[in-house]
Order: sequence, then C-alpha cells, then structure tokens
Amino acid sequence: MGWKEWRLDTMCEVEFVWTPGHEDIDGNEQADEAAKSAAMGETSETENLPVFLRRKPLPVSISATRQLLKKKMKDRWQIEWKSSPRFPNSAEIDPSLPSDDFLHIIDQLQRNQASVLIQLRTGHIPLNVVLHRIKRSETSDCPHCKNGIRESIHHFLLMCPHYAGARRLLHAKLRSNASSIPFLIGTQTGIPHLLRYVNNTNRLKATFGEVRPKDDFELEEKKIKEKPQSRRNCDED
Repeated sequence: MGWKEWRLDTMCEVEFVWTPGHEDIDGNEQADEAAKSAAMGETSETENLPVFLRRKPLPVSISATRQLLKKKMKDRWQIEWKSSPRFPNSAEIDPSLPSDDFLHIIDQLQRNQASVLIQLRTGHIPLNVVLHRIKRSETSDCPHCKNGIRESIHHFLLMCPHYAGARRLLHAKLRSNASSIPFLIGTQTGIPHLLRYVNNTNRLKATFGEVRPKDDFELEEKKIKEKPQSRRNCDED
C-alpha cells in the first residue's frame, strides 16, 4: 500500500515528544562518549580511518572543550575547598558544599545577604570572637554581656539577652526551629527569617547594611528536571 493510500486519521495515532538522543539508551550513550572523545582529539588508529580523515587531525570541538574545562574547574574547586580551614565549620551545616543546591539559594539572595549567610556558615563573620582573633577588637567578649561571655555565633543567634526582642519575632515564626543554628543557616525555610533577625539586631549593619528581605520573600525550591519520554500509540481498525 502506498503512503498516500494510508488512512492515518483512523488507522494510526502518533504523538512525538522531544527527547535527547543519548538519554539513558546504552548504545547512544556509548556513541555520545565516543563523539566527545573524538572532539577532544582522540581518534582511532590512522590505518583504520577513512582516507579523507588521515590527512590532518580532526578539529577540536569548542563546546566539548568548554564542558571539560568547566568540569575540571569544579573538581579543583571542591578539592581546594575541602582543604580549607573554613570547611569543617561549613560541613557541620552542609557537607555537600560546594553544591548546586547551595548555589541555587545564593542566586536568589542579594549580594550582602549572601555574604551574611556564607560568613555564618564558615564561622568567619565580624563578631568579637573573630575580630579579636584577627586583632580588630581588643576583646572577644559580647559588647552587651561582657564579663567573659564571648560573642560567638551561638551567643549572637541564640543567647544574648540584648536581642531578646528580635529573637521573640524569630520564635513566633519558626517555633522550636528558631533554636537550631543548622536550621536557621542551612534550610530554605530558615534562611529568610535568619536574615530578618540579623537585620533586626542592627549588630552587623555597619558591615553588611540592610539585609532584611521583603516580608513575603521565600526561597524557591530547586526544580527537578523531568526526563521527557517518547510515546507512540497505534490502533488498528
């Protein structure tokens, strides 16, 4: 039967959905890897190549080179970060750093807000414990409590009575989670309220300025990309 004689409207229903050619198909995955290797200059033995490919090397793919450099840069970044003295403090909150999830959070914050969050996570924020260590403060004591009580992140966020008013607002929103530092600086729910608390204390305003997000601001969840599927249904008369 010639194609013009097909009664497509009654004999067959076809739906086309785009999908990457190499997605989860073993043969195509192997072909894709081989293509990337070839693009980076790896080739078969000369005698096994067609004659027209023996004359000069294959051109290097700019796209494949960019992907390779990006991967190497990310791997090197992770190695250097994990050897940093700041890593242990941060790992207690999020051992996956540097991660795409954290970058997704940072991308939604203003620069000064991101700085507050990162410095709280790494334990290198300008409270007196840190300032005294780097010789920028004569004492490590809390400027309000004194009497040998060090102004640490724990004291600033959870203990100092001078910030009781700001802390009450925090507890009204987060309940028991307001007493968990990992929750405050490590979750998408806690981070906006943490920034409001920091802003309400005025303690770090000279360094970071206004870091209070809008009242309706919430961090968006990272969208999980669904793999498209190809589907074909045929019903015969």
